[in-house]
Amino acid sequence: MSNIVKFSTKVLVASALMSSVVLAEDTFVGVEGAFVQSKVNLDSELNEAFSDPKDGAFEFGFKAGQDFGDYRLWAGYSYQAEASDTQTISYGTDSINAKSTWSAHNFLVGADYTPSLSESFKAVVGAYGGLSVIKAKNQTDGKITFGGSTYTGNGSQSKTDTGAIVGLRLGGIYAVDANNEIEFGIKGDYIKTNILDIDKATNYGVYVGYNYKF
Repeated sequence: MSNIVKFSTKVLVASALMSSVVLAEDTFVGVEGAFVQSKVNLDSELNEAFSDPKDGAFEFGFKAGQDFGDYRLWAGYSYQAEASDTQTISYGTDSINAKSTWSAHNFLVGADYTPSLSESFKAVVGAYGGLSVIKAKNQTDGKITFGGSTYTGNGSQSKTDTGAIVGLRLGGIYAVDANNEIEFGIKGDYIKTNILDIDKATNYGVYVGYNYKF
């Protein structure tokens, strides 16, 4: 009988320890929106005629992960809505217009350091990386006669390709209660690609989100 009592006691103690570990690690899901300044860097040949296209763009995403108190790990997805920029090359009465558009689907994993600053507020210092599926399109129209030669721009081309993305974020988390959080801050990321004469893309801006902790 005493052996049964000892065994039962050990089981209860082990269960309590396991429960405390599980409770210390909160699973969370979140949604996020951002407004970023997006810029694509053209290769050296195009840079002789055009400046790097840039535009403001909205981002929407979601994530899920594990909160360990002073840090958290997560995986997520974000969509950067289409950005566009139109440029014109003129010579005399002739001109060529070039319009660039780009958007991205980002598949991410991240780690954040989240130290408590008060009972209901935490700082966020994080890094993330993953794959970015970028869709780009270039459209040109018009013509220029220069040095006895005529250059015509009349057509469009589009392509989708995958590149690596890395980024940083800095912000804060306000705990409304034990389950609900509001998150906000600034972030920036870098995408390496080689699509339609684009060497890389950079994005930076502000974000706000909502997290639910189970």
